[in-house]
Amino acid sequence: MYDMRRKLRMAILLITGLCIIFFLWMVRSILYPFVIALAIAYILNPAVCVLTRRGTPRIPSILMVYAALGSVIGLVAIFLAPTVLLELNNFAARIPDFTLRVQALAEDLRTRYDSVILPTTLRPVIDESIAEMEIKLQLFVRDIFNGVISLMTHSIGLLITPILAFYLLNDWEGIGQKAKEFIPIAWRREFLLMFEEIDGVLSGVIRGQATIGLFVMLLVSLGLHLIGLEFAILIGIFAGLLDVVPYFGAVVGAIPAVALALLYSPGLALKVVLLFFVVHQLEGSILAPKIIGGNVGLHPLTVVFVMLAGGELWGLLGLLLAVPAAAIIKVIARHALGWMLEQAESR
Repeated sequence: MYDMRRKLRMAILLITGLCIIFFLWMVRSILYPFVIALAIAYILNPAVCVLTRRGTPRIPSILMVYAALGSVIGLVAIFLAPTVLLELNNFAARIPDFTLRVQALAEDLRTRYDSVILPTTLRPVIDESIAEMEIKLQLFVRDIFNGVISLMTHSIGLLITPILAFYLLNDWEGIGQKAKEFIPIAWRREFLLMFEEIDGVLSGVIRGQATIGLFVMLLVSLGLHLIGLEFAILIGIFAGLLDVVPYFGAVVGAIPAVALALLYSPGLALKVVLLFFVVHQLEGSILAPKIIGGNVGLHPLTVVFVMLAGGELWGLLGLLLAVPAAAIIKVIARHALGWMLEQAESR
């Protein structure tokens, strides 16, 4: 009788969970402010917990964290925004000049390529490969711009995310306690250990990669300014934002700087390449081990594979989410395998 009730309860829970997932999938277009608010709350919760452990009530702790974050954003906007806007205006004014330089460079490269003697069967293959590479680069840039435009068109929803994040932060512990009640007692300990490990993985990926991206942004901007390349801050911001994508972000983030430097001289382009090489060696050997450590726990080959798969299936979003998703799946699989082995040994 007890087994029947247990199986019935599990069936009801499973059906309920599937219904909830189906419902969320149907209304997925309105979920973005809640997802962003959840990410903000997750990132800010450790700081709030530090204040609450020191005796500050929960709501004042949240307000203090919000005030500190708002102050940082305000200072950055005051001191950085005018410079960024000035560089944007200068860049827009220089576009015709850059276009002429690119056309001249492309003509020169085309002339050199046409002068090279290649087998008749090989040249069409190279031409086709170049064309495919151009199409893929255009699609990647289009995905980036579509993402930016999508964020701008959803600005109303983004405005309420701080409010939603506030409610989530205020009820964070209560939400966690309620979630525990849905886990069967027999599985609760294993599930809590698994969620604790997942939290460590996400902390390493989200908070760690964001911190590293900020360092890369500062180092690239300063380095480009010192070697005399124009629009150093714009390129540094671009490189820092793309650095959240492991491996590929470092390469793509360097492309605008190298391309701009090539319009002036190969020597300047070489300096830019060396700068990005030094920055990302510093990131890989010092910053990433110190900030992220071994929390992600994925082999580099696995990271490259899952990112290629994520980009193939879901584009830019797949690139961003591939590594944390793979790390979480690895944690779940390891705990599930351990649980099954324990069950097999107890029989």
